[in-house]
Amino acid sequence: MKYGINQNENLIKCANCNEVVSNNGEFTVNFCSKCGAPLSVSAIADFEERKDAVKINLLNELKEIAADNKTDSFLDIVKVYREENE
Repeated sequence: MKYGINQNENLIKCANCNEVVSNNGEFTVNFCSKCGAPLSVSAIADFEERKDAVKINLLNELKEIAADNKTDSFLDIVKVYREENE
C-alpha cells in the first residue's frame, strides 16, 4: 500500500472504496471517481488546504452574523445562516 492506495501489479485500487483507478500501473487522476478520496500526496495536501479555507470562511461568516445580530447564541447564528443561504 502506498499513499492509501492498494497496488497489485498494474492494477491500482482506491484504498477507501476499492474502485479500480488505474489498470496500467500509473496514476492518471488525483481523486477517486467513485468516492472522491484523494489518491496522491499532492491531492491530499490540496484537499486539506481547501478544507481549511472553507472552515475559515464559514467561521468568519458565523462571526459576522453574531456581530450583526448582537448574539452569541449558536442556535440563533445557525438560524440566520440557514435563512441567508436558502
